[in-house]
Amino acid sequence: MDSTGLLPEKIRSRYAVKLFAVSLLITAVIVAGGTAIASQVSDRVTNEQLDSVEANAELEAESLARWFEGERESIRLLSSHRGIDPSNRI
Repeated sequence: MDSTGLLPEKIRSRYAVKLFAVSLLITAVIVAGGTAIASQVSDRVTNEQLDSVEANAELEAESLARWFEGERESIRLLSSHRGIDPSNRI
């Protein structure tokens, strides 16, 4: 791409303007790369947090299931008990 038709001769011949344009281009590339990396890192962290929450929920569910299994005999005993008989007074 030739800049002879786009810019006046004064601007084309100035070193500072060229340096400024190159620095803007480099800055734009760095910002675009940083944005892409930040987006990828954010997605990865979100996925890891979701995996962690899911693993914790599974562990809690397994722990609750084990507790229910341990209490099942107590539940059966209490449910088969006839309760207090009001006619049996001491």
